Amino acid sequence: ECDCLPNPSWVDFGYGDIACCLVPAAGPGTGSGAGGNETNTGNYVTLGSFGGNPNCFIGETLITMEDESNKRIDEVKVGDIVKSEINTSTIISIDVHNEKEYVVYSLNNSKAFVTEEHPFKTTIGWKSINPVETFKKHGVESNVLEIGNLLITKEGTEELKTITESSTTVDTVYNLRLYNELVYYADGFLVHNAK
Repeated sequence: ECDCLPNPSWVDFGYGDIACCLVPAAGPGTGSGAGGNETNTGNYVTLGSFGGNPNCFIGETLITMEDESNKRIDEVKVGDIVKSEINTSTIISIDVHNEKEYVVYSLNNSKAFVTEEHPFKTTIGWKSINPVETFKKHGVESNVLEIGNLLITKEGTEELKTITESSTTVDTVYNLRLYNELVYYADGFLVHNAK
C-alpha cells in the first residue's frame, strides 16, 4: 500500500520497477516525509525507498552525459540525459542526503567519492564494499568488491588495486533516479542507481 502522501502517484519506470509516492513537487528544497526522506528536485519528490536511503556520491563526482561530456552530480538537473551501459537514460529525480556525516571511499587512489553500499559493475557482476547495505538501501544483490576485480568503465575496464576509507567525512551525498536503464557512469565507473 502506498500511503505516505494523500493521493500518491504510482509510476512505472520500466523493467518492472514501480515507484511509490513520486508526486509533483511544488518547488526546490528538501524536507522530511513519512517515507523517511523527502527530496524535492523541482519536478518530483521522492520519499524514501526500499529498506533505507541510498547515499552514494559526493557533489564533485563527475557524471557522464549523453554527449560524453561530464557534469558534477550536484549540478545535473531533472530531465538531463546521461550515458548508460547500452544507450542513455533520463534523470527523473535526484536524491540529496544531508542528514548526517557520511564515510566515503576512494578507488585506485582517486579522491574519496562513494559510500560503502553503492554497487559497481565488474566483469563478474555487481559488487560493493558492503553488499548487505547495498541490498538494504538499493535493493540490488551484489558481492564484495575485491582487489583484482575488473571494474567496468566508460573506456572498457580498470583493475581494482586499492580501496581506501577517507579519514574525513562529507555532509552531503547524491544519487540519481533514472528512466530507461538503471545505470550510469560516476567518475568513469559504471554504477547502479537502485532497483
